Amino acid sequence: MVHLQRPAYAAHDDRSSKRRRLEARVETGILAGVVSALPTTAILALGGVLAGVGPAAPFYAIVSILSPGALESALADHAEGVAPAFYQQQFVVGFGICLVLAAVSGVVFAIGTRDRRIDGWVRYLLGGMHGIAMMSFFYLGALQAVGALAHLEVDAMSLSTLIGWPILVTAHVVHGVVLARVVKSRLTQAAPYDVPGAA
Repeated sequence: MVHLQRPAYAAHDDRSSKRRRLEARVETGILAGVVSALPTTAILALGGVLAGVGPAAPFYAIVSILSPGALESALADHAEGVAPAFYQQQFVVGFGICLVLAAVSGVVFAIGTRDRRIDGWVRYLLGGMHGIAMMSFFYLGALQAVGALAHLEVDAMSLSTLIGWPILVTAHVVHGVVLARVVKSRLTQAAPYDVPGAA
């Protein structure tokens, strides 16, 4: 029996193709994650308005592990019945953290579903569950780990205490559903570095 050895260049092409597909999925996940962060942050801001502490306060809560002053000031102003002051730096940092975490979440979702054909309502259900899972991981896992490494006392529940669990969970479910939609949309399929087989 004659055994034909596969040319070395063919194996190299396979590795290069797999790498390109993985890179395409990472780019797709980042883009989808950032897009999904927009309605998510809007819901968080709405939660701040409904709580009476202002639309920027949820983002102060996100960054309060490093700089609690803005959140404390907003809560004090609310207690005194005056309009909370706006702290641009803390707001921008908190909003930026939302974008970064959403991008990470998008990459996880895009890679996790790359070889699976999941369509219809099942995809959106999976997206919503993914949003809740990432919320739990970030707030109950990653945040606590960062606090332990930095020797800081972390209040992982500061955001949920501020705007309430219903708003927080809704925001992350919406994040997951929008993520599931954008990952399969023309917006990401038309990415300049996308390659056949990446979807």
